[in-house]
Amino acid sequence: LYIMGIRELIRKYTKIQENIKNIPAVINGIVARDKDILLSLNRDQMLLGRNAEGEVLTPSYLNDPYFKSNLQAEAYARMKYKLEQEHKARIENPTLYPDKDKDTPNLIVTGPFQDNMFILPEGESFIIGSSYRDSNDIENKYNNLVFGISPESKEYFYKNFIHPALLKLLQ
Repeated sequence: LYIMGIRELIRKYTKIQENIKNIPAVINGIVARDKDILLSLNRDQMLLGRNAEGEVLTPSYLNDPYFKSNLQAEAYARMKYKLEQEHKARIENPTLYPDKDKDTPNLIVTGPFQDNMFILPEGESFIIGSSYRDSNDIENKYNNLVFGISPESKEYFYKNFIHPALLKLLQ
C-alpha cells in the first residue's frame, strides 16, 4: 500500500515535469487565442492617455509642437474633451488607470488609427501596430511607445488568462 503511494507520487511528479516543458507552447497558444484581448488592452491604454510603459502620453496638447499657438492647442483640447465620453465608451477591459487629464492625448478622434491595429507573432513575442496611414508619424511623435502592453496590462493579462491556464496545466 505504501509503495503504491510512492509510485503515484512519482507518476504525478513526472507528469508535472512533462507539463513544465509545455509552458512556452501554452503561453503562445493563449496569446494567439486571445490576441484581441491584447489589442484591446493596448487601445484601452491609449484611451486612458497611457503609453506602452504605463506612463502618461507626452507631449500633452498644450505642449504639442504641431499647434502654432496656445489658442489652437486649447481649442483642440476642448474639442477632444467634448468627445471624452464617446471615447471612454470604447474601453473594453476593467480600467487599469485613472481618468486622464483633459490635456493628455488619447490618440483617437474618429477611430481609424485604433480600429486598424493588428498583432503579429514574432518568435516567442508579438508585435502590435496599425495599418493607419499616419501610424508611423503618431508612433514617432510619442517616442515609439504607442504600441505595446504596459506593465499594468501585462499583469491583468497574466492574472486573468495565463495564470489560470498554467494552473490547469500543472494540476
